[in-house]
Amino acid sequence: MIKITDRIFAETNYTGCNIGWVLTDEGIVLIDTPALPADIADLKKKINISNIAYTIFTHEHFDHVLGGAEFGKRIIAHINVIPEIERLRTALPQDVNIFFPELYRQHKNYFDNVKLNFPQITYNDTLNLKLGSTEIQMFHVGGHSSASVFVYLPQDKILFCGDNINFGMPYPTPISQFDEWNRLLKKTERMDIDKIIPGHGEICGKNQAHDLRVYFEGLQAQVTDMIKQGQTRDEVIGSVDVAKYLPVPMDDSLKPQIAYHTGMMYEQVYGKTK
Repeated sequence: MIKITDRIFAETNYTGCNIGWVLTDEGIVLIDTPALPADIADLKKKINISNIAYTIFTHEHFDHVLGGAEFGKRIIAHINVIPEIERLRTALPQDVNIFFPELYRQHKNYFDNVKLNFPQITYNDTLNLKLGSTEIQMFHVGGHSSASVFVYLPQDKILFCGDNINFGMPYPTPISQFDEWNRLLKKTERMDIDKIIPGHGEICGKNQAHDLRVYFEGLQAQVTDMIKQGQTRDEVIGSVDVAKYLPVPMDDSLKPQIAYHTGMMYEQVYGKTK
């Protein structure tokens, strides 16, 4: 557990996403939830769950929302979280088995039977909470997913950003939109922020938003040039060189990630040229 300020805390060591919580005059505001039973039990030792005023989801992916049944008496999320939770009610075991087969094998009974809670409070663009002396701002940003939001505490200059910013390499998914992602990273660099709690990895600062933007923009520029030269998707994936743009030192283990990002970027850039 990391104490960020006198009222803001984070846990970055769980399997799954980072968790944050804010102590307010009207109770605890939890930001995202643990995904696995052991982590759920651990968090229950660290906070008084009977004093949770609200639970906020930064987006709809299962590693962020599974604990809603344990911590979510009043869940706040973007409206687009609802159809994904509806889908996960039947698709969760299959999803986990495809993307994390070993995790599914270890916790099969849990994933096959876990209850999913829907948010009780949803919004489209922005939502602000005023809980005594604490102000919490939520605003839709997209990028990583259609339901992704930022959770910002302006008095403390702290940003919870879900998976739009991670410490290290980014985590695009098939539904990620790079143009949106670049815009929100630029916005992050202009915000009054002391610390960022990323969706995964170590707590960081605005420099991480800058590093991710440089990577995406460098990748996009190369892919755009190659498409103009008439290169195919496979040719682009095979010849792109983004080592100087990476937010981490280049390593052979990153090649599959870069290939995946490049393929997604190709499809989005090519789609705009049609």
